[in-house]
Amino acid sequence: MKLLVNLFIAFIITITSYAQNFEGEIIYQNTFKSKIPSLTDEKFASLMGSTQDYFIKDDKYKSISNGALLQWQIYIPADNKMYTKMYNNDAALWTDAGSNSDSVISEIQRYGN
Repeated sequence: MKLLVNLFIAFIITITSYAQNFEGEIIYQNTFKSKIPSLTDEKFASLMGSTQDYFIKDDKYKSISNGALLQWQIYIPADNKMYTKMYNNDAALWTDAGSNSDSVISEIQRYGN
């Protein structure tokens, strides 16, 4: 009986400690291999950004890039929108994260099915 109680307590502690939220900064170092002959790897990296910093707090996140195209992205869960600031625009653009207009172009058939 004592073993059963101890297992139950251990189970409850494991379940309650499993769901932890991450809060902080993640820094990515990006490298690119260009498949376009007229675009060097270095030029591609300068356009896309060689580093990307992610800041996460609660359900919100912000991504900052050092590339020449994308400046930053912010996701605000209360709006369920992704705000994107490009270097060539004065205003940020937003995308509704609740809608997806993508469609399947083709399906990959799996072998053995």
